Amino acid sequence: MVGRDEALEALHREVAGHAFEYATGLDVTDGGPAGFLVRVRAGQRLQPATLVVAADEQSLARDHSVDEPLPVDDVEMWACGVRIWLAEQLDTGVLRWGRRLTLPDGTAAIDPSIRPGPASPWWVSPVPLVRPTPPG
Repeated sequence: MVGRDEALEALHREVAGHAFEYATGLDVTDGGPAGFLVRVRAGQRLQPATLVVAADEQSLARDHSVDEPLPVDDVEMWACGVRIWLAEQLDTGVLRWGRRLTLPDGTAAIDPSIRPGPASPWWVSPVPLVRPTPPG
């Protein structure tokens, strides 16, 4: 089982200073019951954003990049999975999904771990290529 302290250290090594496509990881701190707090600066914004990464027993046993259990208890593999997951979230320039929340100390944060809902179909329906006729 990946321990919370070693996970925090590994995540700090993996994310702090990492330049994503449109954001830079500034630091990682322990937010207590809220989880790990990852501060990132996106683009030219003056205020960094705070992202919440779950750090409970269940999430420390999962590979965030594929949302499956870790094959082995490896803290480096866990931290790398979180970095890949954050890259998926941050490399587009926007968070694809998330929930704004206020932490007990008043910090505004974003929890990007919420599920987006059912997947979209992987096909495009037919589009007619004829000119529409005017009404009436």
